[in-house]
Amino acid sequence: MSNSQELGESTRCPNETVVTAEIHDDEIETSNVSTSINDSCNNSNIRKRPASGNSDISDNKRSRNQTPVSKDEKSKPKPKPKAKSEMKELKDMMLGLTDSMNNMCISLTQRIDSLEKNMSIEITQLIEEKVKVEIDQVRQDFNDQFNNFKDQIKGLEAKVSTQVKSYSDVVKQNNCNVIIRNLQEDPREESNTSILEKTVISLVRDGLNLKDVFIESVSRKKSHNSKPGVIVAAVNNSDQKRELMKAKRNLKNVHKFKDVYIENDMSYSERRNEANFRTLIRAFKQENQAFTMNGGRIVKVHHNNQSSVASGKSGEGKQNESVNGRNVHQNEGNNGQRQGYSNRGNIRGGGRGRGRELHILGIAETHLVKNNTISVDGYTWFGHNRIGIHIRAKAGSGGVGFLVRNDLMELFNVIVVEDSIDGICWLKFEDKLNLDNIFYACVVYLPPENSTRAVNVHEFLESLMSQMYTIPKGNQFYLCGDFNSRCGDLNDFVEGIDTLPERQVVDYKTNKYGSIFCEFLADINCCMLNGRNNSHNDYTYVSTRGLSVVDYCIVPYEMLKSFDRFEDVDIIGIVDPTRCMPDHSLLSWSMHLNFPVDENTEPKANAASFKTKYDLGKIPDDWLNSESFISDIDRIICILEESEANQCDIDKTYESFINSIKSEMSEKIPNKIIQISNGSSNKHRRIKKPWWSTELTDLWNEVCKSETMYLKTKSCHSKKQLRHLYCQNRKLFDKNVQQAKRRYWYKMQDDLTSSCDNPKEFWRKIGKIGIGAERQRNIPMEINLEDGSVSTDQFQF
Repeated sequence: MSNSQELGESTRCPNETVVTAEIHDDEIETSNVSTSINDSCNNSNIRKRPASGNSDISDNKRSRNQTPVSKDEKSKPKPKPKAKSEMKELKDMMLGLTDSMNNMCISLTQRIDSLEKNMSIEITQLIEEKVKVEIDQVRQDFNDQFNNFKDQIKGLEAKVSTQVKSYSDVVKQNNCNVIIRNLQEDPREESNTSILEKTVISLVRDGLNLKDVFIESVSRKKSHNSKPGVIVAAVNNSDQKRELMKAKRNLKNVHKFKDVYIENDMSYSERRNEANFRTLIRAFKQENQAFTMNGGRIVKVHHNNQSSVASGKSGEGKQNESVNGRNVHQNEGNNGQRQGYSNRGNIRGGGRGRGRELHILGIAETHLVKNNTISVDGYTWFGHNRIGIHIRAKAGSGGVGFLVRNDLMELFNVIVVEDSIDGICWLKFEDKLNLDNIFYACVVYLPPENSTRAVNVHEFLESLMSQMYTIPKGNQFYLCGDFNSRCGDLNDFVEGIDTLPERQVVDYKTNKYGSIFCEFLADINCCMLNGRNNSHNDYTYVSTRGLSVVDYCIVPYEMLKSFDRFEDVDIIGIVDPTRCMPDHSLLSWSMHLNFPVDENTEPKANAASFKTKYDLGKIPDDWLNSESFISDIDRIICILEESEANQCDIDKTYESFINSIKSEMSEKIPNKIIQISNGSSNKHRRIKKPWWSTELTDLWNEVCKSETMYLKTKSCHSKKQLRHLYCQNRKLFDKNVQQAKRRYWYKMQDDLTSSCDNPKEFWRKIGKIGIGAERQRNIPMEINLEDGSVSTDQFQF
């Protein structure tokens, strides 16, 4: 067995599969099978042993492996030859199985090798295909984004070119545009644009007498106040515009267009530059430098222009005028100051303060707490102290109020109409001789922007605006106080729309409140009196921290002429210099009250009024069609066209129109005059109240009046006082009513007692008491006629 193994190992190829077997006569011994697979060995040589049992090798092997046989074994019988043939067949089968297994191993090895090679190739191909697909997708996305970016660039280029073209068109168009101001609006313009075009053409043809100038387009800008909107008109070419600008001076000779102005259409930057130039010119004028603006250019003037100074004194000669026998009141106000002056109410007698004879003094920052007041001889205090102060505060803060001279209160009923908001106090002055003559005054204190007491400036000004809208139209009013707003040279009106005299500017610096305050003034159609109609204008705040203008007097546009002699007075000489000196100046001005009142007329408490009542159900067909009425209307239209556009002329024209309407109604419509009772009659009150008297009527009227005043007032301070007055009047009225009832019933009892001796008189008085009156009302006043019908006609009874 060992020799055959050595021979097999010597002739065996490395990594080769070999199967060996030993066959004996009696048994078969099969050795272990070893298998090795090598990828590099594709052709294995398999050596087979001879199948014959007579080979020398097998014999030698058997001979070497044979062991000595004992005697007993030799005595055993030998196997038959049939067993040898079977063993041979079995050996052949084993050899065949070995060959099959070797072939199977070879084929398996080859298949594994080919599978490994093919797998690596397929994986590589799959990866390449996947990467190729992703690369193609990325390339496609990049191309799409790049194309989109190119399209966006092309779109931006188109927009830029369009804007450049449109800007050039606008520039060219502006070269042919003109601005027309103060041309009256027609209500039909909104629905029909041709109306405006016809109006502008009429201006060019009739006003300028230009036949060769043609209007291409017109448009009106919306106005933010009562003034007509600005018109932008375009002509055909620059030559026509040049002719139009040369002929615009002729408009002042045409009555219909004397208030119309034609200007060049400028861009925002050009308008801004021109406004800056005008500011510089105003500054030069203050230094007596002779410069002015002419057509957008700075022109030197060769003579001294003192018109602004003269206009400031134009109202001095009108202080002692009288209207219908009654002197015009001079109303001067000031803005009170801080740091001790208002807190102590320290106004020295005599000196400049007494010499001015101020009728109304408005004081801002009174620094009063709770219900404290300012006491000054000859004046009455109306104030509104700040409510929300710190519990540990030693002194008050804020607060506003008025000092009204007592002799003025003899002519006017002074009422606090609004003090619901800290820093705002409104007074109403009602003429005692004519309750229709009213004017209002307001003092304001707006805390600084960075103060601990700062408020929302927009809400504060909106509240002030809403209070102003409650003032009846046509009544004079003014606002004064410390607004802490540095307006500089900002316009307090809409430039190009409102026509106001130039304001002399002292403080050219502005702050955040200043711009908001100027917009507020433009919205309410009011302007600053500072720098206008003034005799002296200066800084209103003077301290070690600097100079500024933060105190103003605010008046309506249309009533600017009623205020003059504005003056900014230094506080030194008015207050005691040994005490804390205020850092704000005194602002004073005069207000003319043109009240048409007769001094001899006195209010009649019991006078009844009369009213004409028209029967509007019987209006004839020829009403408002008579020749006299049409001629009156034509006359009024002519007067309106020829008059100046001011409030006084408009009021007179409107009054003439109303009188014409009333005259026509009196002639054509049936009417009658009725008497309106003023509440003093007792006739309707004595029904079922025989105890009512004239004294009770007066008391009842007082109750109604005090109740109305209590319910209508919006001032918290005044509301408490009026409620207390109303409760007192009501209590007094109830007390007198009960007394009158008791007196009446006691008198009736005494009369009945005294008439007991006379039964006839007794029962007559019993009947007057009313016993059985209800039974009498139930008796029907009717009769049955002969034909069976019922009649209630008293003439047939």
